[in-house]
Amino acid sequence: MRKHVGSVRVMEEAVTLRYYLFGNRKEGYGVEIIKVTEDGSILDSARQRVTHRIKEASEFARALAHGIVFPGSLEEIVPEWNFASSWTAKSNFF
Repeated sequence: MRKHVGSVRVMEEAVTLRYYLFGNRKEGYGVEIIKVTEDGSILDSARQRVTHRIKEASEFARALAHGIVFPGSLEEIVPEWNFASSWTAKSNFF
């Protein structure tokens, strides 16, 4: 499964960041971020599994879009999110 959960236009760089939820029950769910130019060319991407709970992965993907996270930062953010002790901490992450 792969589902688009949001896009953010970054005017300063003339790019769009696209956020996707991917995965399945057996292997878990993750987030993919793709940085594309105006003509659709891929400049950068990152993909990482985060949890076995689809709802939690979906909320994480939406939080990344809200925080305008670039692909190069994903691997640094995932461990911090996974170890947040409560939903309150996660909802205030960005």
